[in-house]
Amino acid sequence: MNTIFEEISRSIKELSKRIAKFETWEPAQAVAHHGAHAYLTSNVNSSIGAWYTVPFDAELWDTSSIHAAGVFTAPVDGRYLCTTHIRFTTYAGTWNLRFLPNASSVDAMLRVIDANYNGALLTGTYNLSAGDTIQTQVYRTGSALALTGSAYYPYYCFTQMELIS
Repeated sequence: MNTIFEEISRSIKELSKRIAKFETWEPAQAVAHHGAHAYLTSNVNSSIGAWYTVPFDAELWDTSSIHAAGVFTAPVDGRYLCTTHIRFTTYAGTWNLRFLPNASSVDAMLRVIDANYNGALLTGTYNLSAGDTIQTQVYRTGSALALTGSAYYPYYCFTQMELIS
């Protein structure tokens, strides 16, 4: 009988040691979330024959006030994931979609020719310094620009930018 009590006593001491470790444990410092999801609420039609910055006019969320009029500004240094989905009102023609960091150089671009599907998805990661910007731009070769927006569906025509590291 003593053996069972001794074993229980040892188990209780071992559990007490384990519990003591958890009592002194401190969680890792939380990392602030920086990001925004902006979308287009109505259709955009333009006859311009140049790259056009999509004027996202609504936000599903914006944790750090990083979005304004289609321009996303990094609030802190870091690596950001940018994703955009653009819906075309018409399919024919050559559509070009790109991210434009700091209004100067293109790192990611997608070209869609005579799309059978009325949209395009583009994703890119960027090392940005605080204050750097990203814009989503479209260009339609040989025809007027026509994008589809929706006030009721924020994933119809959108760009999202989030700090990932």
